[in-house]
Amino acid sequence: LDVSCLELSADHLRIQFGSESYGGVVQLHDGTGRRLRRFRVPDEEHGEPVAVRLSPSGRRVLGVVGEVAYLWDAEGPLLATLRHERHEVTGARFSPDERHVVTESFGEITLWTIEGEPLRTVRVVHDDRGEDGCIQMTAWAPQGDRIATTDGDRIRVWSLDGELLTEMLAGSEVGDAYVTEIEFITEIEFLPTGDRVVGTTSADVRIWGCDGHLHAILPASVNDQMGYALSHTGRYVAVASSDNSVQLWTADGELVLALPRSDDEFLGARFLRGDETLVVIR
Repeated sequence: LDVSCLELSADHLRIQFGSESYGGVVQLHDGTGRRLRRFRVPDEEHGEPVAVRLSPSGRRVLGVVGEVAYLWDAEGPLLATLRHERHEVTGARFSPDERHVVTESFGEITLWTIEGEPLRTVRVVHDDRGEDGCIQMTAWAPQGDRIATTDGDRIRVWSLDGELLTEMLAGSEVGDAYVTEIEFITEIEFLPTGDRVVGTTSADVRIWGCDGHLHAILPASVNDQMGYALSHTGRYVAVASSDNSVQLWTADGELVLALPRSDDEFLGARFLRGDETLVVIR
């Protein structure tokens, strides 16, 4: 079975993955590996699954296969097919309150109801020349009232009405310094408090306020940033480097603890409930 994408549920009891075997399927398994459900796509839409999502309640499933997104009931029935008119769908995410779905494509995002009805499409323009932005990722605010997008060197935050609320550039003022390097932002997410946005580049993790102000740059100890983890309260951020060292920072940019490099490859980090314990997997 050729697995092309995978997601672990929030309760860690279910695993969802996509495979291009058998013409493209999305499968849901329990924590022991037992298959609970197989979700097939229509025959005419075979392709490689590029993203899978399980809703917060576990009642619905999203799969991006080929050029469209499919919304299933977790018991198996296909509820809706989500298409963009201009470009293929490249990603999809449930809102935290499970009332909406956002889909991504080249140069636009579309907001849908949880039943699969389209509400509005927002075009994301990269610069003053009017060129479409190549959207790398979207992220929901914890309250479910805003959506962040990233394309190239900037992050934008949108209301559900499609209004641009804030734009954040990778080259921004932080303290008395100005960061002039143009960095490609690869991942974004809101802090659990919803008042700040985290963006990662190849070299560091950056934290902006929702007013667009860059609060902190958390550098990797060497050139390459290999991964990060947020604490459940949003007070701390752990940043791993390519030399397998890990540094613990506050969200305001103060270094709290530096774990020495290791010969063992860094595989991941996770905060346990509360902020007292950080588990580093090597």
